Amino acid sequence: MTKVAFNISMSLDGFITAGNQTREEPLGKNGEFLHGWFFNGGAEGDAYVQRLTKQGWRRDLRAQML
Repeated sequence: MTKVAFNISMSLDGFITAGNQTREEPLGKNGEFLHGWFFNGGAEGDAYVQRLTKQGWRRDLRAQML
């Protein structure tokens, strides 16, 4: 059985895609903008990604949600 895992952010109001979603643009028109906060964090964002990959995303995600 194949397992699929992925990470994606969601806005507080529940959006993971922008408007006008198509097969060519699965995140919608300019949908990358919704997730840019994670990748454009500079040194702080880079450190966060390193923590996720070294310590495991589940533990860090739980801490962020509390």
